[in-house]
Amino acid sequence: MQKIPGALVFPIEPGGKRPLHRGWQQEATRDIDVIRRWGIDHPDANFGLTNVVGIDLDRKNGADGVELFGRWAKALALTRDELFTALTVTTATGSAHAIFALPGGFDALALTNIRPAAIGDRPDGPDGRPLGSGIDLRIGMKGYLVAAGSIRELPVIGDDGEPSIHPVTEEPLTEPRRYRVHNVPPGIIGTPPPALLADIKASVARKKTEREAPLALAKVAEFDSAYGLAALTAECKTVRETSSGGQNSTLNASTFTIGRLVGGGELTLETAREALIEAGLAMLGDPHRGDWSLDEIAALVDRALADGIAKPRNTPGMDIAATFGGVDVPESPAPHLPAGGASRFCLRSLDDLEHEAPRKQVIKGLIALGDLVCIFGLPSTGKSVVAPYLAWRVAQGVPVFGMKTVAGPVIYASAEDPHGMCQRLRALRKVYGDVVSFHLATGLAGMMANLNSAEMQDLLACIARLNPVLVVIDTLAVAFPIDENAPQGMGAVVQICRLIADQGPTVALVHHCPKGDTSTPRGHSSLNGALDTSVRVDPADTAGVIRCASMKNRNGFPRRFGFKIRSELLGHDEDGDPITAPVCEEFDLRNLPKDAKLSGAKLDALAVLDDLAGGGGRVAMADWRARCIMPGVLSESADAKARADTFGRAKRELLRAGLITILVDGASEWVARKSDLENFGPVEIPDF
Repeated sequence: MQKIPGALVFPIEPGGKRPLHRGWQQEATRDIDVIRRWGIDHPDANFGLTNVVGIDLDRKNGADGVELFGRWAKALALTRDELFTALTVTTATGSAHAIFALPGGFDALALTNIRPAAIGDRPDGPDGRPLGSGIDLRIGMKGYLVAAGSIRELPVIGDDGEPSIHPVTEEPLTEPRRYRVHNVPPGIIGTPPPALLADIKASVARKKTEREAPLALAKVAEFDSAYGLAALTAECKTVRETSSGGQNSTLNASTFTIGRLVGGGELTLETAREALIEAGLAMLGDPHRGDWSLDEIAALVDRALADGIAKPRNTPGMDIAATFGGVDVPESPAPHLPAGGASRFCLRSLDDLEHEAPRKQVIKGLIALGDLVCIFGLPSTGKSVVAPYLAWRVAQGVPVFGMKTVAGPVIYASAEDPHGMCQRLRALRKVYGDVVSFHLATGLAGMMANLNSAEMQDLLACIARLNPVLVVIDTLAVAFPIDENAPQGMGAVVQICRLIADQGPTVALVHHCPKGDTSTPRGHSSLNGALDTSVRVDPADTAGVIRCASMKNRNGFPRRFGFKIRSELLGHDEDGDPITAPVCEEFDLRNLPKDAKLSGAKLDALAVLDDLAGGGGRVAMADWRARCIMPGVLSESADAKARADTFGRAKRELLRAGLITILVDGASEWVARKSDLENFGPVEIPDF
């Protein structure tokens, strides 16, 4: 490092390429004492090198950056002496780094797949698709290279007695895979030769021009559809314009969306990857985390693309099979599966699962992208008041009931009361502010069971065009004219909703619950079994507070929240009478009067009981206790005894409130909601 004027280093994770700490730009240093302390504190850490002109020459995905760099040097007539002013490093995968000192007045930047201006367009692969150049630039503090001496993998002997295999040579690994110095020029390492520096600037200028219209240059007509390119253009624009603080989630969501189109054959992986990385690099620096590096963006894009490719997206205009057992709808041709997406079957090893990306959350801890959700309750409890409010907050990207949301387009399909919903949305707009990505769909009453209907085809086309994160169907009963209690009828609803969810969005159904058992949605149990999340809306109490509880939640622990309904004045009619609409107003359940207040642990314990009881019934006390004392359910404490004490207090509070009953049957102890008491025999309540 001392031989490279201005170069800085910082620690990165052992065996990897990611910075060890956030804010690596501020941490990077030349201070030898600081670097030595890092070596003592983190003896296994690798190191990153920044504030240089780093030319990363990759050999992967059909590209050979080392070979192209040789042709680049030849085109510029660079002499051997000029080339060997660089420090060259052989990477752990057989690629190379050429490192020069950073000249003054050169803007920091990181660009992938640079096409040297002296050479021209990038070559095509054997199938006619364009190859990446394999040459990436990391200049200044915008990016970094893994420093020589860093280790990527140590040789190990597996449980089967076989040694680990080198990923490139496929030979047994006999020594550490490390970054090794290839050439060290005598004296101080200089800046790039004038001809190379000038061509780097010309190549960068061309690349920056491509950022303004990256797809027109990258498009290959045989492989990239007009629809795919239009979607990629829109997502890249969204990424570039995203504000600091939401850049990670925006880039992740946009890349996942495009990955689904790649999986469906609408875009080539190379076109999508390059455009998304360039869009990510164009994002403004986040003051809370510093500028994005090329490696960070490339890693995020690669993960999200792989995740999206695993869920290929069908495109508008395709034929969809619309015949489900027990549902009288016209037959249609077999589904048309796009090229590259003929089968969605996926077999993964346990090692693959180690790199599984986390589920994309729409409402964090409650609803994930692609979920099937049901918001249900008795009539007139406020289901169609809280449902549009949740959707509105998602469209705005602001927290709702204390839970973070990911901003994205929303389609609200109002089948039951379109006029009333129009008024409610006007009220939401007046109270909570405008949002451009919320769309109301009407005219779907009784039409959603027939995928061949003009209305459903229009809805599917809108989903493909708008790429929503959430589609709400209000209500199931009016949108789907089926026999809810028949397995064929409710099975058809589930299949249609899953078909919509396969296009990308979460699908949320607004539905009713039976009058006798309010723990599950009304109708055949196949609906509740297929749900990822269900939220029950209870009738208002004497204080006007409506409580909501997640009866099923595959995205986190039980959730409870409350709201009130207030009337919002929208104007006056021709007679001077007020025009009003109900609007949801969040209510913190901790603010309930003391005699009506339910503690957080008490609420969570009751939700666990409801979850274990399924459709209602008794639960073994041991099972209830075991679930409740798990870390993070009722208490975050690391002390098992403290968690058990929290459960004991919650159980006693629920007994005093008359919400649960303890049943003793011989040597067995059971617990049930008091409303379920009539299902059992004599009850004995033990002392506590």
